[in-house]
Amino acid sequence: MSEAHERLPTIKATVQSLLTLQYKGSVELDAGSAPDENDHVWRFHLLNRPANAPSSVIVRQAYADTRFKHFFYNEWVGLQFLSELATQPLVSPRICAGDWAAGLLVIEDLGIGEDLE
Repeated sequence: MSEAHERLPTIKATVQSLLTLQYKGSVELDAGSAPDENDHVWRFHLLNRPANAPSSVIVRQAYADTRFKHFFYNEWVGLQFLSELATQPLVSPRICAGDWAAGLLVIEDLGIGEDLE
């Protein structure tokens, strides 16, 4: 079992708790999947959720290597800034929840689309 698979149950439990608090109602996640074989990004579908919660989310985890952690926190701060602009149409996914200390960021899932390449 890879290190990413070993972390997944803990990440899933943390994300369920964060979303339950954020949306003020019980949230149950599916098993999760890692898009593009990335071991620090997961997609979870919300099996049970309050009406105001998204149907799926993307979870990003900061790299343990301190040389790369700043990328994660820069992304978080950038998304927070863009979310506060409240432009229409939105120019970025919204932050749903997060745990700064655990290095977990939960954003709305915009679905599968074209990439920039």
